[in-house]
Amino acid sequence: MTQIAQPYERNGERGFTLLELVVTLGLLSLIVAAIMGGLGSSRRVWQMRSDLEQLSGLGAARSLLAARVSDAMPLWDRSNKGIAVPAFDGTSVILTFVAPLAHANGGGGLFRQVVRLVPSASHSGLWDLVVDESPFGGAGAAKTLAATVQTSVLVGNVAEMALRYIGSDATRSAPEWSASWQHRPQLPRLIGLTVVFPPGDLRRWPELMLAPSNGPAR
Repeated sequence: MTQIAQPYERNGERGFTLLELVVTLGLLSLIVAAIMGGLGSSRRVWQMRSDLEQLSGLGAARSLLAARVSDAMPLWDRSNKGIAVPAFDGTSVILTFVAPLAHANGGGGLFRQVVRLVPSASHSGLWDLVVDESPFGGAGAAKTLAATVQTSVLVGNVAEMALRYIGSDATRSAPEWSASWQHRPQLPRLIGLTVVFPPGDLRRWPELMLAPSNGPAR
């Protein structure tokens, strides 16, 4: 009788069958898919948390600016030449004003505040929106208090910033928006602050309207 050759076995062990290999590979695929799905969910959660933190930071910056500008005072200062000039000075890229702060630089009192852009500390070609604070001491303060300036970053990595102003002007029949507010004894009625983020940045900054409470009567 012809004998059929049996698969070679050694020490009571045998190799995997094709069916067992297919089942094993299928289980490995499910495990890998589950792991990758978990990693994807973790990335989505991390990105959502990062976006929320950025939005929270923008909200805090907007609230801080609104509060500070609301307290701006129509004070006078002296230039380096000893000429009396308004302490409030605004251009399209820099805003300078004086307001009381309860806690700043170790104490309260009146502080000169400058809102401006400085080169970003983390991204070349971008800017950080900052506010400089220094005690306001009246005549000659710019010389003696220069070393006491404290700078705080409000919004990091922005592409550009623009300011505009509107208020009473004796030379015009009706108030109009202007890119500057300089050498005027009265404060503007409103200040518009726009921040533009670089392409691909999901942050948004609707124009912020700042209203000095010590400005012209409304």
